[in-house]
This record gives sequence, C-alpha cells and structure tokens, in this order.
Amino acid sequence: MGGMDETAHLELCSVDFRYGGGPALLSGLDWRIGRGETWALLGPSGCGKTTLLYLLAGMRIPQRGNAQYAGEALRRPRPEIGLVLQDFGLLPWLTAAANVELGMRLRGLAPAEREARRDGWLERLGLRAVARQYPVQLSGGQRQRVALARLLALQTEALLLDEPFAAVDELTRERLQETLGLLVAELGATQVLVTHSVEEAALLAQHIALILEAVPIGEITVLQNPCWQGEGSLPARDDPDYFAFCREIRSLLKR
Repeated sequence: MGGMDETAHLELCSVDFRYGGGPALLSGLDWRIGRGETWALLGPSGCGKTTLLYLLAGMRIPQRGNAQYAGEALRRPRPEIGLVLQDFGLLPWLTAAANVELGMRLRGLAPAEREARRDGWLERLGLRAVARQYPVQLSGGQRQRVALARLLALQTEALLLDEPFAAVDELTRERLQETLGLLVAELGATQVLVTHSVEEAALLAQHIALILEAVPIGEITVLQNPCWQGEGSLPARDDPDYFAFCREIRSLLKR
C-alpha cells in the first residue's frame, strides 16, 4: 500500500523477514512510497518499525521478496538514502563540524565541497556557535541538529528517521519538527518518520502508516492526512481538524 505516484521511490514487495532463527516479523508485506512523499509510521513498541527502516535503507535483506529503490532491488545501503537513528550516531571524539563532515569525507568528496556544504548546513541549522564543540558539550536538540546536518549535507533523496526527537524536551521538539518540515519540503525529499507520537505523525506526514496487526505483519493500514498542506506549511497545532485526525489515529491504534 502506498502513495499515488506512478513510480515508487521506495518499495517493499511481498517481503518476509525474521532475525536469524527467531519468529517471523513480516509476512508478504507490501508498502509503496512515492517520490517526494512524506510518511509517518506508527505502531506499538517491538512491532518492527525500525526493522522496516533498515529494510528500506538496504541495511537488512528480506528472506523473501524485495526492498526496492527506484525500481531496483536493495542489496546494500545506497548513497541516495539517509538514515538517522535514535542515538544520533555522533562520534564523541569529533567536533560538531567534523561530525557533519564525516559522511562526505567517507564518500570521498573534495575538501572544498565538504567545507562548503558543512558550513552551509551548520549555518542553516543554527549550529555555527557550537561548531567546535564536542557532542558531550551539546544539548540534545543541538546533537539532533548535528545529526540532521550530517544527513542533509549528503544530499540524500530519501530521509529515514527513527524517532529523531524522542530524547529532547517538548519545546525543542516542536522547533525541530518545524525545521524538519520546512527542510524536507524545500529539498523535495522523500521522508519516512518512525515515531510513537500521534501528534507528531499528524503534523509532519502526508501519509500515516499504521501497524495494527500482531507479528508477523502482513499489511499496513494507510491514512491520508486531511490537514496536509504541503510546501513546508504544517497544520496549526490548535486546529480542531488536526485534533480530530489525531483522535482518529489514536482510536485505530487502540483497537
């Protein structure tokens, strides 16, 4: 199930997956994500949400079926797909600036190009003043912005985000949500956001994917966000229609 674009950007096709000899997590699962679409994935803890991101990132290979990027089977991570995990993945012995530059360095970009992209994203995300500080010296919100800057500097076409704002306070979370919404719209990137927050999903995603089944999961329920405006314009947090949509999502998850 998925978006309305004729060409899928990311896709799971009849996927079966399990870890080692453990129980099956996915069974014959299909999920189709159109280019430039924004998705949020909601479901109970332990249902396989992060595993789905790993499959879409090419970091796990299904036992049956395929994960695909632009129609090609994913057998390894691709530079067009970026992944941000809950722990930010920052190296503690590198400064904020060096962490932003790390992915570009690993991909062999020329120093001048790395520095231009690094400095541009540090500026865009309000990190110039802490560029020479180490992760331990940064707040949770600053560490998250460094992780986002590193991902965005790679100019990935698809952003996969695993509960990126779970470790920050509520006001910082709201600011980061607004920043992410604007940047994803500006870049025209495809986004898949795993979150436990119904409100966050309804705020940031055009399509809401719900996992309502017990494992093994064979189907994802998809809701279209009636409050979605696109182009970086997020629903008003006090909009009655937004509250109503959140109630609809929550009622489905409680069944």
